[in-house]
Amino acid sequence: MRALLPALALLAAASAASAQTPAKDAVSPASEAKVGALSTSAPGTITLRGLNGETEVLTSAQLAALPHQTVTLSHEGKDTVYAGPTLSELLRDIGAPMGVKLHGQGVNDVVFVTAADQYRVVLTLAEVDPSFHKGAKVILADQADGKPLDPKEGPFRLVVDGDLKPARSARSVVEIDLKHLP
Repeated sequence: MRALLPALALLAAASAASAQTPAKDAVSPASEAKVGALSTSAPGTITLRGLNGETEVLTSAQLAALPHQTVTLSHEGKDTVYAGPTLSELLRDIGAPMGVKLHGQGVNDVVFVTAADQYRVVLTLAEVDPSFHKGAKVILADQADGKPLDPKEGPFRLVVDGDLKPARSARSVVEIDLKHLP
């Protein structure tokens, strides 16, 4: 894992350099239009891409029909209970090596999660696999406190259980790409 960290840092830096990140506070209608134009997924859908080019586009209704788990995210003194399918199950559907299949070079696989505004989060596949990373859950939430996500953070939000800061809990997720690091 230590050998993977410098490579992840370089990969994340390259991704951050190419990403456009608008201001987080006030969002003008012009900014919202620009953000929507950056996304390659249709509204209310998410695109998943696997290692061998497998692509799956899921709608909000399809995601809602999948088994859900919950993760409580604490931020600024407020607890919010998010619900959604686990990222590991979504990745398994596009051919990600999970469980006993995740070993050797597969440990070098990374997951890029991209929001509508091109904010990116990078996770290792091992962090997402519950058989590899005990106790932590990573979900693609479509609900907060039992209700659909509001437009500011939805329709899909990555929620990483166990993080002390919610920086990797990306809002308005539109794409999830599985890549292999050399």
